[in-house]
Amino acid sequence: MSQVDSTHLSQEVLSGLSRFQVKARRGARLNLDPRRPSAVLCEQEPSSKGTQVEVQTVFLTGAECSFCCTMCDLWKYTLTNPTEPGNIVTQLEWALQHYPASPWIKLYNASNFFDSRSIPRVDLPKIAELCQAFERVIVENHPRILNHSIAEFDAMFDGTLEVAMGLETIHPTSMTLLNKEFSLRDFSDACQHLDALGIDRRAFVLLQSPGTLPEQSVEWVLRTLEFANTNGVRHCSIIPTRAGNGSMEWLTEQKLFFAPSLGQLEDCLERAIDCFDKMIVTADLWDLEQLTGSCAVCLGPRRRRLEVMNLTQKPAAKENLDCNCV
Repeated sequence: MSQVDSTHLSQEVLSGLSRFQVKARRGARLNLDPRRPSAVLCEQEPSSKGTQVEVQTVFLTGAECSFCCTMCDLWKYTLTNPTEPGNIVTQLEWALQHYPASPWIKLYNASNFFDSRSIPRVDLPKIAELCQAFERVIVENHPRILNHSIAEFDAMFDGTLEVAMGLETIHPTSMTLLNKEFSLRDFSDACQHLDALGIDRRAFVLLQSPGTLPEQSVEWVLRTLEFANTNGVRHCSIIPTRAGNGSMEWLTEQKLFFAPSLGQLEDCLERAIDCFDKMIVTADLWDLEQLTGSCAVCLGPRRRRLEVMNLTQKPAAKENLDCNCV
């Protein structure tokens, strides 16, 4: 077989992907303060081909996502109960008081911004008021959560709203294994809905998603990026699929998940940034040291090369390194 066929997944595998089983394999949840963000970052990212902008990312602490994706480890940064009204506002106020302002802001809550269980609807006007000074506000949301809060929130502030969605892959077997609970048509419909409202789109795409053979993983990322581009996505972030949540280890035992390598990520980004005239493509460098195929000699220079390509959206020359990783 040229790929793992979703029609041949055993009943044992399919039953092992149930919400109950995915949650049962999890480890301990972090002990978080419901009135403080779990983290705040300030970093540069490309705003278009050839230009960069500083972005403040506030990782808000709120209720766990209503969906239960197989690969997700973000539940560690969430709460088991619905977010209490006022707490998100308190977190954002704290972040803006303790960190310098940036032109753009990301409000990431490890869930869905327009799910009222995670971000109480009553808090949206105050959140919008706090975001008035930002040129662009980026939030994350599931493609199937399309409610009136999106247009209402967009109308509350003067800047541009951008909604980031986890597309992950268009590989049919991976979509089954990931339990994303949406179809490609759902994603396209979400993009059309946001476009009609004048709202920008961002997407997350997985490198080496479960069910994808290693020798085909880069090609499937490029196909997925093309699908995103066709749907008017402004920015795609390539994220190496991580283990560590229990279910990815279980899929490894079933020979359905293979850890991605740093070389695959380099290949992905280098090829992707040449493929699209306008769509921005970046590589997520979080936990880069966890990827296979690097060592203490080459990791730093290879990270810096990826950082340069992320910001400039241009290929960068590889260094001659004294190791056998490349």
